[in-house]
Amino acid sequence: MKRLKSFIDVAATVLVVIAAGLVIWRMLVPAGASRSSPARIENATGTLPAELTKTALGSGQVALVEFADFECPFCGRHARDVEPMIRKTFVDTGIVREVFVNLPLPIHAHAGPASEAAVCAGQQGKFWRMYDALFQDQGGLEAPDLTARAARLGLDPTAFAQCQRSAQARAEVERHKKVAAEMKVQATPAFFIGLVQPDGSIQLRKRLNGALPFADFNRAILEVTPAELRSRVPKVTFNSQRADVNDIF
Repeated sequence: MKRLKSFIDVAATVLVVIAAGLVIWRMLVPAGASRSSPARIENATGTLPAELTKTALGSGQVALVEFADFECPFCGRHARDVEPMIRKTFVDTGIVREVFVNLPLPIHAHAGPASEAAVCAGQQGKFWRMYDALFQDQGGLEAPDLTARAARLGLDPTAFAQCQRSAQARAEVERHKKVAAEMKVQATPAFFIGLVQPDGSIQLRKRLNGALPFADFNRAILEVTPAELRSRVPKVTFNSQRADVNDIF
């Protein structure tokens, strides 16, 4: 009997501790706070200012805005596996313009210098070639690697080096980071889809979180694309591959 009573006392104590823990947890976690991953695709509002849309590929009326980190592995996977399909299907057909916003994360030591190198390449009209080169091989982001990539892309070495030494490229990256914070973008990759306005700004309509499959981008872009442009979109056959919504850094 003593053993049974002792066991009951211990069990009761454990239950009391668990109950107290649940009460404290509920007090600390705001009511309605999400404890799951962000939605793959969600509606978005707001406007991306025109000065942040200068790093663009294509001239379509629909804009796909990418917030990315050149050292982020999921950003690299998107750039290698999905972005080429977006480029072929929507950019080359004149429907979408891709806009890039630098968001080097503090957890990645080489992301900041890589972003600045991309900005410097953009000053010589070769941002997107540097974009492709950086994401194709994310293992080489040290300073000598960035200089070598610039040389392979045919950039003027003196102008590239001067740009890297100046504060101009870093200031541009900092402006991008500030806008990302204002738009509550804290992980990469993240994407917005919207319509380009006459002043060059982008009226946002959709947000995509993570390295998602092309099918998700296809659906979201078509939902934003004006009806008169949809007939220009080529038909696409999808495979069974899909990315996990948690594929963000």
